[in-house]
Amino acid sequence: MFPVHFCLMTPEAWVQLIEEMMDLKIQHFAESNMKVSAEVSKILHEKRETDRRRLEQIHTELVRTLKS
Repeated sequence: MFPVHFCLMTPEAWVQLIEEMMDLKIQHFAESNMKVSAEVSKILHEKRETDRRRLEQIHTELVRTLKS
């Protein structure tokens, strides 16, 4: 069974997660269109990996609340 906090997610928490997801997606789009040095490119690559994991977490949280 899912943890109780998923069942108690407020509409405000839902909106915050969706806003965070949109912000990460917009950042990724902007970063993908930038021309940067190799050093900055490496940093952006690491950031994208972190962002990707956070997007997966958000996705999982939202799906769990819908299934509960």
